[in-house]
Amino acid sequence: MTTAKYWLTMFGWKLNGWIHSLGLYRLPVFGPFWFGGKRLIGGWLASGRGVPTILGGETTYVHPFTIVYSLDDWEPYTEELFQNAITPGSTVLDLGAHHGYFAMLASRHVGTDGIVYAFEPAPENFKIMKTNFELNNLTNVTPVNMAASDKRATVPFYLCKPNDVQGSLFATLRDNESTVPVESMTIDEFLDGKPVDVVKMDIEGGEPRALEGMSKTLFKSKDVVLFIEFNHHLLRRAGVDPPDLFHQLDSAGFDCMLINEGLKRLLPIVHPLTPEDILGEGFQHGFCNIYCTRKATAE
Repeated sequence: MTTAKYWLTMFGWKLNGWIHSLGLYRLPVFGPFWFGGKRLIGGWLASGRGVPTILGGETTYVHPFTIVYSLDDWEPYTEELFQNAITPGSTVLDLGAHHGYFAMLASRHVGTDGIVYAFEPAPENFKIMKTNFELNNLTNVTPVNMAASDKRATVPFYLCKPNDVQGSLFATLRDNESTVPVESMTIDEFLDGKPVDVVKMDIEGGEPRALEGMSKTLFKSKDVVLFIEFNHHLLRRAGVDPPDLFHQLDSAGFDCMLINEGLKRLLPIVHPLTPEDILGEGFQHGFCNIYCTRKATAE
């Protein structure tokens, strides 16, 4: 992109990183001034049509924060598989939608007869996500300011500044951690018997609970495809033994493959899967996504 808003956003991101690396944001006068200035400039950049960028090969208008946190080809092969799984008229769930990147991609593929439900519990992320949908006039995406889990409740949601990329229902015990109350509910209750076609789930260790809360929905969704983040550390933080996630998916009737981003391949899962297995060739981040489809049944 060559627009002034785009390049100003990128310059501001690099300048902000430099100021944080030097610790200047901690200065008594400069720190509040810098923070307030970022908010003002961010609001201006998000106004009008927002900041134009390329998403999935098409020009898309987004809040400036979305560029610096989301639009960086983080998981291109997962993105490709995700889009290939969606057909016109599909119902798609994006659980842990953050700023709505995958939900916006899904919107283009479900068409006017389909629907995308984008769940994002973090308040600031939800506001940015809604802005992104409004900037692009997405009428087939429903933003949901709730956490998908195994029960309906008001629960603490843990956030770590300076950004809320890894917000979670589970405490990290970091010094910069804070909490906000959020609403959680089950997908079974939310959809009330309606089947789904594609589910993307990246909820920082909350995946097993969300799966439990959508068991009836999945039972009714015969050809559903699941994209689920698999992160040993976050699952253990949630009190889950990582292999138990695969046992849960197996019991629900799914075959699962590892998505290798570097090699652009689906790989079989060898049990027990260890952290070292996803630190080898093609795995760039120390965790991975898994691709789950219905088990073949004998006719």
